[in-house]
Amino acid sequence: MTEGGTRDASRPPAGIRELVYRYRGPLLAPPLLAALLLGGEAAGAGAWVAGTGLFLAGAGLRVWAQEHVRYRLDGAHSLATTGPYRRLRNPVYLGTILLCVGAVVTTGRLWLAAVTALWCAAVYGPVVRFEEGHLEGKFGDDYRRYRRRVPRWRPRLGAGPLELVNGDYLAPALRAEAGTLLVLIPFVLRALL
Repeated sequence: MTEGGTRDASRPPAGIRELVYRYRGPLLAPPLLAALLLGGEAAGAGAWVAGTGLFLAGAGLRVWAQEHVRYRLDGAHSLATTGPYRRLRNPVYLGTILLCVGAVVTTGRLWLAAVTALWCAAVYGPVVRFEEGHLEGKFGDDYRRYRRRVPRWRPRLGAGPLELVNGDYLAPALRAEAGTLLVLIPFVLRALL
């Protein structure tokens, strides 16, 4: 809503954002399923190397983010501003986009990889706006200062040294993110069959 009480047409209503947030995982399935179901020639080695590289980069970013956000690991509910959160506000979602696009690239269908990236952006746009409202309500001025300082999607360069590993949380982060590897399994099976 704007100050005058009218809804800003460029932003979906909070109810839609919350609904997309709630179903954000399943909403990523359509382009992945399309990539699996489309027939055609097997992808070459280059597509597999590039796709697997993107996939692993995404999975690695998700693990790195889990180490620093920790809410799935120990129930901590503090504002994460270290590790990848020092450079961008949504490393888990960016990691998910990379692993989805990477999985699709393994099929050799680059046009569908581009569609997948756009689809993920369309899903995560309302999700991020919903989360931002939640985080602002929870952390107030601390979050508003953080939001002004750290970009939403494009990593901020020169934000100090990389904090790569938080040793106490590496093993739990790897366990928490192990399920992301399941995304690649159907693509491997498709290639083998």
